[in-house]
Amino acid sequence: MGIKEDTNLTANQFSWLGSIVYFGYLAGEVPANYMMQRFSLVKYFSCMCTIWGLVVALHGVCHDFAGLAAVRFLLGFAEVSAAPAVIYILGSWYTKAEQVSRVAIWYSSSGVAYILGGFFAWCIYQADNSFRWRGLFIFYGCLTVLTGIVLYFFLAVSPTEARWLTEDEKVIALERVRANKTGTEVWRFSWPQLKEALLDIRLYIIFMLLVSTGLPNGGITVFGPSIISAFGFSTEQTTLLSMAPGVTAVIGTGVALMVAKFTNRTIAGIWCLVLACIGVTMMFTIPTSNAVARYGGYILTLQFPNCIIFVVTFMTAGVGGSTKKVAFGAAYQIGFTIGNILGPQTFRKSDAPNYYAS
Repeated sequence: MGIKEDTNLTANQFSWLGSIVYFGYLAGEVPANYMMQRFSLVKYFSCMCTIWGLVVALHGVCHDFAGLAAVRFLLGFAEVSAAPAVIYILGSWYTKAEQVSRVAIWYSSSGVAYILGGFFAWCIYQADNSFRWRGLFIFYGCLTVLTGIVLYFFLAVSPTEARWLTEDEKVIALERVRANKTGTEVWRFSWPQLKEALLDIRLYIIFMLLVSTGLPNGGITVFGPSIISAFGFSTEQTTLLSMAPGVTAVIGTGVALMVAKFTNRTIAGIWCLVLACIGVTMMFTIPTSNAVARYGGYILTLQFPNCIIFVVTFMTAGVGGSTKKVAFGAAYQIGFTIGNILGPQTFRKSDAPNYYAS
């Protein structure tokens, strides 16, 4: 879309722009977790969503690496509360049996974003070259600001806070989730719950899993279009082909849910990782002359994030107490952050355009 040329980015600087977002994550982790327990979760989350949108729009007025690095850092700082907030809200509204599908719907929204993002990018690609990437950031930013405003007025953390439910409906909604035994209150910090979380081996397993999935995610998020282009597709074709991973992400999520239904969540998570391994093997072994088949391997590789659905489901359905939930959410977020910081740095200029070593 011309961002490298317009801002005179080197290959190394482009990699760092992918990592800097997650330094913002790390910097915002402690403040975000404190603020989510100290203030209204809905108000804080919606305000950060609005700020995130403003920061996205600011990308469109940057002219060099320094400006982009600053807004990328702020982007991560504002975004860090999103996953913990959603995880908590889902756990407060849905029964354990319902949470797998609800988490999957939430997670598959990234696939929908791929589809819409690719379409909008293609539309803006038809515009003047200097406006292409800038217009995309400004459009996405304004859309996110609007979303934040809607969340402020209509989102409820739990049934007790839902202004659009009657008192009888609130009681019914609370009775539905009583069997979860995970609580619906978010305001109290508990040292015993924090200690319990730190002594739970599952916290550290989740942390390591998120580091290992964050590594490829960070690299592919930044260099995905470059990888597709290296198969031999034009810039316009690459923009359109960036939509397909979104379609397969939605389908892959549905397939993973079916596997989980007929087996269990662990096997479903492994299934997603096996598909990714098959995809990587295809990209390595298929001749460079067969661009379509190699692109198919790339699509399969992108199935690995679906395993995170089952990690999130565990945190919403299997962890009780607001402080313990926040601790598990922090482990999830920090692990994912570390992986995404390191991921773009494995894509070296010397390995371009295929990045086999990465």
